[in-house]
Amino acid sequence: MENLDYLISYLLGERGEDISKYEGRDKKRLYRALVNIRQPKEISNEYIEKENEFLQLRNNDTYDAKNINEKISIWHGDITKLKIEAIVNPANSQGTGCYQPNHNCLDNQIQTFAGIRLRLECAKRMEQIRTLETAKC
Repeated sequence: MENLDYLISYLLGERGEDISKYEGRDKKRLYRALVNIRQPKEISNEYIEKENEFLQLRNNDTYDAKNINEKISIWHGDITKLKIEAIVNPANSQGTGCYQPNHNCLDNQIQTFAGIRLRLECAKRMEQIRTLETAKC
């Protein structure tokens, strides 16, 4: 929980807010909301290290897709628990995802459990390609 406290404090600090305002709230839900609303921008290496440690704890029960003996398959379950090399991002037309706090859409789940860097990488990619055509991979 120490890493989670650090992550929340860091993200609140970026917004000029203090964690004491959120005492008694569900910390995982608060963390997720802060990740969901954060605009794509650089972040400290220390934050990334702590976020990686925190997310690794959550991701201990992942399913390695290499165990699936198919090139294409249908997965029924929590897609954020799959250990895979690529995914079709269900992001919005801006390519950076949903910004609604704790919205239970797949995009928000992926953005949350992949970590802060995903949205930044998506934004950088969008700067290169300029537009995202719907239903094209």
